Amino acid sequence: MTHGEVGFDPRTTKRPFRSFFSCDDAWVVIRMTERAFALSIKEDRLSFRSLHLTNTERATEVRIDERHVPFSAQDGMLRFDATATHSITVLFS
Repeated sequence: MTHGEVGFDPRTTKRPFRSFFSCDDAWVVIRMTERAFALSIKEDRLSFRSLHLTNTERATEVRIDERHVPFSAQDGMLRFDATATHSITVLFS
């Protein structure tokens, strides 16, 4: 992950949605509902500062490693002022 970005665009509208993936040496679990997106790093570490999601214009809050952080949303990309290493939660209106 050379650019510090990760993105998700599941081809299903089923909610809640849950999946996993691996990247570098990390195992990651994602959960999506109508009002939230959650990413949990289960093994090793994964560092990123931006997240590509659908509906980013509806984002109202971002928590990284359990802390509230400032963020910006533009063109489907959330950018934040911290590096996520363990978890990220995005709440939607």
